[in-house]
Amino acid sequence: MTTHAATFHFNPTEASVTEKENGDMAAGTVTREHRLLDLRRQEQLEYRLISIACFPLFLVIAVFSRLLPRSWRPFPGVKGKRRSVFGEARAAVNTIIPFAFMR
Repeated sequence: MTTHAATFHFNPTEASVTEKENGDMAAGTVTREHRLLDLRRQEQLEYRLISIACFPLFLVIAVFSRLLPRSWRPFPGVKGKRRSVFGEARAAVNTIIPFAFMR
């Protein structure tokens, strides 16, 4: 009875992990694309959760900013366009939260 030892090789140029057993290439590759896709899905979920958690804070800021003169507002609007309080809060979230994900 012979035993075959399985060895694992990582080739960075192919960016995949393959199993090699006595010269035969076995199936079972985990590609870089799959890892990147999983990472992207995880970051999308984190972004959404942080956005949902921060939206109430920016909503309160947008409500209080309406009490201030326009020149003092923390989130100046586009000339000629006036957003709702919810639109201002959403714009602030979409402007500020991406900085947490910069590398």
